[in-house]
Amino acid sequence: MPTKTITERTLRVNGKDIFVADTGAGPPVVLLHGGGPGASGVSNYARNIEPLAENFRVIVPDLPGYGRSTKGVDR
Repeated sequence: MPTKTITERTLRVNGKDIFVADTGAGPPVVLLHGGGPGASGVSNYARNIEPLAENFRVIVPDLPGYGRSTKGVDR
């Protein structure tokens, strides 16, 4: 089974950079990760993204302060 291409981009939201990975086609599914040291969307959901992308558009952001998104966000 071929690996799906994951598109990576950074979106500017209220002056902060938010990293987003996106793959697949169909109804959207957004995977939101939890907190903790080293938390990021793609690393937390590495085993789930490709199987879900067979039937859905999978959108995986790094929440503010985590992964490749802006650090030091205001509470």
